[in-house]
Amino acid sequence: MIQRIAEDIASHGGRAFYVGGYVRDQLVEIGTPNEEDIDIDIEVHFLNIEQLQSILSCYGTIHLVGKSFPVIKISGHPEWDFTVPAKSDISFAEACGRRDFTINSMMMDILSRDIIDIYGGRKDLESRIINAYQQKGI
Repeated sequence: MIQRIAEDIASHGGRAFYVGGYVRDQLVEIGTPNEEDIDIDIEVHFLNIEQLQSILSCYGTIHLVGKSFPVIKISGHPEWDFTVPAKSDISFAEACGRRDFTINSMMMDILSRDIIDIYGGRKDLESRIINAYQQKGI
């Protein structure tokens, strides 16, 4: 279902990415867990929160949680968290730079499976290094 949602997002001009721990776990080949068994963070670029809500409402009842950083959840899929960056013109470097560790700063395009790894998370993951870095006021 996430693949269909990502295709729908793309058809509206957006781009959907897996972010954080899900990307890290895929790269270390923990296995291919069932999407219903793990938390999946999805960040959507090039759409605003209202556009994303409209798209996601076609897949079930949606719930907006969080005030300073809104997260959209779909009923029946509590493990999926959809977000949009607060700044509509945020670069991928800025988006990745908001995360706590380099190994969590990678983004994976849901449709192409391409990885955006601006801060060397993959290298740190392979070296078994946890590097924290300061957020740059983003």
